Amino acid sequence: MSLSNIMMIQKQRKNRRIQVFKDIYEKVKVRINHYTKFNQTSCKYQVPYIIYGLPHTNLGDIADYLENKLRDEGFVVVRVNQITIYISWEESIISEQVKMNEIKKKNKRKQKELDDLEESRNRKLLESLVSYD
Repeated sequence: MSLSNIMMIQKQRKNRRIQVFKDIYEKVKVRINHYTKFNQTSCKYQVPYIIYGLPHTNLGDIADYLENKLRDEGFVVVRVNQITIYISWEESIISEQVKMNEIKKKNKRKQKELDDLEESRNRKLLESLVSYD
């Protein structure tokens, strides 16, 4: 067996894994649409223990993928446990989440400014100590 064959097999496995993740994501979107038709604003999804076409996989990885994809689309996602996620598309919850994200961004910027200021002060102190000699 050559290196190129081994690499091709690995690539095929990776592509199959990604495709299964995407297929599960599509099923979650169908579930969300179904719940929306019945005037619901949230649902829960549990990653199935057995997934046809997928060798043994960490189910938490699939839940991570779903969580990130749904958040990227603007849903509010809460991890219930390793393989279960709660998904909400209620307008008031989403707007509150947006506000919280803005506050987090502001705090991150302020912390970076403080870190930069401290680094600048330390650099100046070090320069003054070096020039003292």
